Amino acid sequence: MARPRPAHPEPIVLHSWLPVLLDQLAADPGLATLRIQLPKTNDGPVVFADPAHLRQVFANLLQNAAQHAGADAAEILVEITWHATGDGTVEIRLRDHGPGIPEESMERIFEPFFTSDARGTGLGLSMVRELLRLNHGTIAARNHREGGAEFVLELPAWDGGKIQ
Repeated sequence: MARPRPAHPEPIVLHSWLPVLLDQLAADPGLATLRIQLPKTNDGPVVFADPAHLRQVFANLLQNAAQHAGADAAEILVEITWHATGDGTVEIRLRDHGPGIPEESMERIFEPFFTSDARGTGLGLSMVRELLRLNHGTIAARNHREGGAEFVLELPAWDGGKIQ
């Protein structure tokens, strides 16, 4: 597994950056089954992260949602929300409305080369975790009580010149 380049963080305004990224990712035919819902807001927290790393994080998480949606899924809803936690971080939640993560796989999904999909390499989620680590962030996964998988990312908040 290749090592990603070091992080070059900068302020990222999520409410304006993420729609642009999603428009770029919409060209990927592998994501055609996804319907992505964002908060309808013109403000919100600013994260301090490497934009290229964060782009890869979202691309991998969305590809995972599309791959694990099930062969008969014509469309899968993915909700992305965020909020400042008050402790110097921003929490980003990405929830899909697919089948969720099998309980027997939950503890291993971030391990390199672990996959439950014969088409996968098992590198996507381990790369996500490493990219977030390089940006002083974290990721956790769980099954949402109303169905589907939910990934919770935490990244440093931007505070006008310093990392919180």
